[in-house]
Amino acid sequence: KFYIVPEQINKGFGSEVFKQVLEFIKINKQENIVLNVLDSNIGAIHFYKKLGFEYHSDTKVTEIGFLEKFRGMQLMTKKI
Repeated sequence: KFYIVPEQINKGFGSEVFKQVLEFIKINKQENIVLNVLDSNIGAIHFYKKLGFEYHSDTKVTEIGFLEKFRGMQLMTKKI
């Protein structure tokens, strides 16, 4: 899971963390990265698109305890 607290958004922390994640993935010879993001989290979706992720499909969280408003997810992918 990856979260940025609201007061730290747009300060470059997310981009810096993802540079490290992508470098780790390259070193380990992976070809793709896949992530889920809340479909209501427009800011995060925009962030991932800026990093080159593309929408793949919709999905839904089925674990007990998730409120209905947090169940909708977008699956996003990026080729490395």
